[in-house]
Amino acid sequence: MPSRLSTMTAEKTLNDLADDNVGRWIRRFPIDLWWRRKYGVAWGSPQHREISFFDQLREYREEVFLRRLALEKQEREAMGDNYDPRLVKLSQEEIDRDYDNINLDDF
Repeated sequence: MPSRLSTMTAEKTLNDLADDNVGRWIRRFPIDLWWRRKYGVAWGSPQHREISFFDQLREYREEVFLRRLALEKQEREAMGDNYDPRLVKLSQEEIDRDYDNINLDDF
């Protein structure tokens, strides 16, 4: 007999257990989900079992890298030849305002 202080919880169904398992897999291996969606590959299929996590990660990082290069190229084209994304250009007014707002107590 359960204690009066405990609460009764419903026993998990098979669907609940399967959903929990799927959720854990997706949280643990999100790149695997990305790769399967990209190629329309079912989980556990022969094609899915043949691919390694390293290969999936390599492909994902390559895609991220290429997207970043394309974005930087668009920014360069929009901003002109002397554009450097690492530099922040400020007007003298912005520099003066930032200087006036420095709080030495923060250091």
